[in-house]
Amino acid sequence: MKSMATPGKAGVPLGIMKWLDPCQLKPDCTETERILTVLDETIAKLEITRLIPRVIHSLERFSRMLGPEITRSLVEHQKLSMEIQHLLTSPGDEESRKAVEQHLKCSMRNILRLILANPLLYHGLKYEVWVRQSAADVFIKAFMEFRDLTLERLLTSPDEEKQKVQFMKETILQLDKNMGTISALQAELTEAIQTRDEEVNKKDKIIENLKISMENLSKECEAEIQQIMKEGEKQRKLDEEASQIRCAKLEEDVLRLRAKLKAVVQPVTHPGSSSPVQPGLGHCQGSRGSHSCSGHPVPGPAHPPREQFLPNIPSIPALWHWEAIPVSCPPSFSPVPLQLPWSPFRPQKGL
Repeated sequence: MKSMATPGKAGVPLGIMKWLDPCQLKPDCTETERILTVLDETIAKLEITRLIPRVIHSLERFSRMLGPEITRSLVEHQKLSMEIQHLLTSPGDEESRKAVEQHLKCSMRNILRLILANPLLYHGLKYEVWVRQSAADVFIKAFMEFRDLTLERLLTSPDEEKQKVQFMKETILQLDKNMGTISALQAELTEAIQTRDEEVNKKDKIIENLKISMENLSKECEAEIQQIMKEGEKQRKLDEEASQIRCAKLEEDVLRLRAKLKAVVQPVTHPGSSSPVQPGLGHCQGSRGSHSCSGHPVPGPAHPPREQFLPNIPSIPALWHWEAIPVSCPPSFSPVPLQLPWSPFRPQKGL
């Protein structure tokens, strides 16, 4: 045998590739081919043996495919199977049971020989007959693995065996290293996810608190606005009532002042004359000690503007009318400026 030390794909030796892929293993001597032939025939017999109970159960369906000879052999094998079951359930002659078992084995060999002699029939039965998964399938699978392992051992040289062992050790070490790296990365990922979740939860709580604060602030603002509106309405009513009271008071003051003004400006008459002295008929000059009168009008002092003394109150329009006051005096009377205790042109308290 040749030592397969030539490197293959990805730095893996060709011998290791052959070991990893059993399909690449091919026999290179007659003894190996004979061993593989025996193993393959055994696998085929195991598969046919697993199918025989199902074929016997549906013999009418598969009789045309099997042919008369195989059909007769299966019928005989069914009879022997029933007989051996009867002998196993009931005590009887041991030699008879052994003889029946020997006949059953010979019948099975004959059936296997007839089916294997026809490869088309063998493959047709494999695809036509459906059998449930059973322990026989597990055994056949294990036997196939044993066949591959045997072929590998037959085609592996001592150098390739050493190389394979070394490759397995390196693979295991690399696998352990990779597992450690994966575990560390998973721990980091878990920590990062946990940190992210904590931050998200913290932000969610902050947002929730802000929403609650905004709602409370909105409610407080609405309550304050309502309170301010109520207080404003109350103050407006109070101001309106106070204004009405002040207007009523001012009207009373106006009426009182008009009464005083009317009492003060009553016309003055002579003792012997019933007509009052018309203003502007005479001119009086003099002082407090000496007075003189003439027939010319005496110009009086200039009246100050009424707006200087009277308030701008629309409710007392009568005070804004300027009326002439008739005054008459005797010839021997020198008029002097009238000194009034109250003047409508001077501001009074309470006006």
